[in-house]
Amino acid sequence: MKFTVGDAVPDGTAVRLDAPVFDGATTYGLRIDHGGVVEYFYTAILDGRTYVQVTARMAPDFQAEPLLPDLLTKAVAAIRSPN
Repeated sequence: MKFTVGDAVPDGTAVRLDAPVFDGATTYGLRIDHGGVVEYFYTAILDGRTYVQVTARMAPDFQAEPLLPDLLTKAVAAIRSPN
């Protein structure tokens, strides 16, 4: 998807990425590229009150996988841990 936001930020693109899958959770992955800036968003919605998000602003050639999805997996595991 391409987007235009007037003068607020440069035009760009948004691409949906594969996100880790967790039982009982909804997950999303997104890569936003605007004006040479690339941002990644990985989110897991665990329930009506709890969500975990990994956000990174990186160089355009940064390889988000497997690092950022793995961070989301570790964060969800820590939150769901009984200890």
